[in-house]
Amino acid sequence: MSTILMLVLLGGCVIMLLALQSPQRRSQAQADSADQHLRQAGSHLLRNELDQAHAHFQSALYQARQAGAVLYEAEAFYGMAEVAEKKGDFQSALAQMKAAQALKPQLEPYKPNFTSLIDRRVEELEKLV
Repeated sequence: MSTILMLVLLGGCVIMLLALQSPQRRSQAQADSADQHLRQAGSHLLRNELDQAHAHFQSALYQARQAGAVLYEAEAFYGMAEVAEKKGDFQSALAQMKAAQALKPQLEPYKPNFTSLIDRRVEELEKLV
């Protein structure tokens, strides 16, 4: 009888462990998906396939937000700004870049060069608007 009780307890512990890890796995999968969309968007952007690039940047943004991946979120905004700029929509490009800039407090401690680049791009776009 005690062997059965031990197996039931062990099974319960395994189920609880899997349930606790599930959000972490989902978050990592969403971050991985955001990264994949960013790479696909970049590829489309290089080929000047702007609508496809924008769609992938939007998907990356959604996945990054779900995962809490601020860097990927900022990269998605940056990419959407590039798409808008290539289309000649400098106002939208500036809005996207400012959205990336709003993430600066979370990014600056570990990506100061990226935040400096975002600041510089905001300044450049403000001159074009």
